[in-house]
Amino acid sequence: MTPPGHICSNNTGDHHIFNQVVEFSRLLHNAGISVNPAKLIDLFRCIEHIDISNPEDFYTASRATLISSHRDLAVFDYLYESFWYGRETRKQTKPLDTGADEIESADQKNQQDKLQQTRDTGGSGRQNKPEFNRSSYSADEYLMKKDLGQMTPEELEQARRLVSELVRLIAHIRSRRRKMSKRGHELFFRRMFRHTSGYGTDNLKMVFRNKRKRKTRLILLCDVSGSMEDYSRFLIQIIYAMRQELKELEVAVFSTHMTVITDCLSLDNIGQSLDMITETVHDWAGGTNIGQCLDEFNRSLSREISSARTIIVILSDGWDRGDAGVMAREMQRLHDNAYRILWLNPLLGNDEYQPLCQGMRTALPWIDYFLPAHNLESFAGFLDRLEKLWR
Repeated sequence: MTPPGHICSNNTGDHHIFNQVVEFSRLLHNAGISVNPAKLIDLFRCIEHIDISNPEDFYTASRATLISSHRDLAVFDYLYESFWYGRETRKQTKPLDTGADEIESADQKNQQDKLQQTRDTGGSGRQNKPEFNRSSYSADEYLMKKDLGQMTPEELEQARRLVSELVRLIAHIRSRRRKMSKRGHELFFRRMFRHTSGYGTDNLKMVFRNKRKRKTRLILLCDVSGSMEDYSRFLIQIIYAMRQELKELEVAVFSTHMTVITDCLSLDNIGQSLDMITETVHDWAGGTNIGQCLDEFNRSLSREISSARTIIVILSDGWDRGDAGVMAREMQRLHDNAYRILWLNPLLGNDEYQPLCQGMRTALPWIDYFLPAHNLESFAGFLDRLEKLWR
């Protein structure tokens, strides 16, 4: 183990550690975490004051200097375990390898078991550290990029878990927000201390804070017509994972008619939810009349489940056999009554795709965000956009 304070010396082992830290920072950057040279310098300075042979000290220093957003904590924990513990031998317990030869990783079954343990703990694993390796992360990276229409049932189950983790982060961020209040059960210490410093007195004025009221609602309309059949059976399970974490989410599906399935997705067992959806939705994999379905929504359903600040997400390929004039009229009504409209199209993941079909061309003028939805990576981009709109 390299002694503290010699990370940048000319020693070969020290250079090896330096290169590992830089490589780890690149891995974080590729995962979407902002890591710059200033943060790396801070980490190297911290190493001078800690026992680098202590795994917890090195982990804490890395997390404190490289991470600046709460949203990145779960991703950082997962990548930290995957990168550093993937290099260790079967007997080694220290996170830094100073030049010893790498030992063969465990077989593929053990890798999947350990990856499953990480997902079950919400992406962290700090309580009972499994011995991760890079091939586990590569498997997830492959899954993130795989087309939803080509996933096996086993891969779909893993995808549903990953979506749950991503949505859980958004739900947690929203639940932490507070606003100042004249009365309540939670003291707003920051505002109290700021008031005291301004008036130069030792007497604290009691200031409270409460949870913000969630005025913005989210409605998801999913196309389950025949043209979407390759994706809809996968998407409905991913939507189920979203509904389990976002209790304010309202969901409806459409083909030739619009059907609200929020109650179906509220069950704890996904199998029972899918059975209930099958009994409730009678036009699954049928024709497509988007204009008529939006007319049904605007006339009746929107009054029940929408509000002045409603984000509406439409998940569809845009293929439509109905009247283009009706669709244009209903999209305009939807746009006038909604805060934002996001359209997710599985076909948009193809680099050569162009919105040439009648339905998609008709809808485009009224769409605020036109996003792909062909794999988990695109869904992560959608959730990131959604979180920014919810701020």
